[in-house]
Amino acid sequence: MTKKATTIAVLSDTHFHHFNEVPSSLLESLKAFDMVIHLGDFVNEELVEYFRTFNNFYGIAGNHDPQSVKKILPKTDVIEINGKRLGLLHGYWFPFFCQQRSLAKFKNDKVDAILYGHTHVIRNEMVDDILFFNPGSASALWPAPWKTYGVLNVGESVTGEIISIPGEAMRGFSKLTDAIIKRNQVLRWICGADRNPDDFSGMKKL
Repeated sequence: MTKKATTIAVLSDTHFHHFNEVPSSLLESLKAFDMVIHLGDFVNEELVEYFRTFNNFYGIAGNHDPQSVKKILPKTDVIEINGKRLGLLHGYWFPFFCQQRSLAKFKNDKVDAILYGHTHVIRNEMVDDILFFNPGSASALWPAPWKTYGVLNVGESVTGEIISIPGEAMRGFSKLTDAIIKRNQVLRWICGADRNPDDFSGMKKL
């Protein structure tokens, strides 16, 4: 008998300082999922408390989260869904070193997927039978050119896709960096190729 897949919304690096900054379209779409996972950098405790009202929520504290968030959420976690083990962590900078450090973190856990954020760079890639999945930044914090979150389907296998959220990229400190270098150029350096919502495998619009 085929196992029914569990659909999971995966967010990271929302960096919304106030709850009313969160796109209503995003909050509404999350209600349709079996589970919600946030991989850190909520930045404000109110958003954490909102997600904790969900029946099936898992969260990780990020480096930009206040101490009040770090007291209630772990730095890493391993959860099992339909017999598949998912390793959760906020992640490491730079992206170049993230894979090996993430593998080392979960070396004794036999995970089927590693979910991480922090870099703001989307990823949906199988490496040695482990899915490395980064949903990007839901607020498009630099160097992400677009707002995104992820969806995992966990059944007989673990598969992911990236969802784009309408709206402009977050500004802030990136006003200066955007003036010096385009975000897509940064992604070319990091990923070795263009990475765009229109042609990224598994990318679709909200």
